[in-house]
Amino acid sequence: MPIIELNYKPLNMGRNIVPPAQNLFLHGAFVNIAIAPIPKPGGTQQSVVPAIGKALIDTGATFTCVDEDVCQALGLHAVGTSNISHVDGKSARARYPVQISFPDFQLPPLKLIRATSVILNNMTPPFIALIGRDLLLTSN
Repeated sequence: MPIIELNYKPLNMGRNIVPPAQNLFLHGAFVNIAIAPIPKPGGTQQSVVPAIGKALIDTGATFTCVDEDVCQALGLHAVGTSNISHVDGKSARARYPVQISFPDFQLPPLKLIRATSVILNNMTPPFIALIGRDLLLTSN
């Protein structure tokens, strides 16, 4: 994975301004990403607007995970399931092929054949993905 420098800005949370160091402490390391279906080779690709949002860099996660609502909104088709352990216990979750882009960096889009779906809409700030060790390992 290329070395990327992240500079956090103060976070405006209503009447409170969270300084950069506290923002990192409270929310962890995150980057802006775009998630889209993997383009079909040689075929005509239907126009799908990518999901844009924040991804938490989660070195404790074995697999990269995408919010289930994002997978459904993009019209992705599951390619299998995976049994995962998480804070609420264990569950079987669908896996989807996705392409992840990093709009703030000069990196090529990365294709993940089996990103695991999870429920992330209850996090603050809202994340659309968790970047796991599988993506960190395979990124050149």
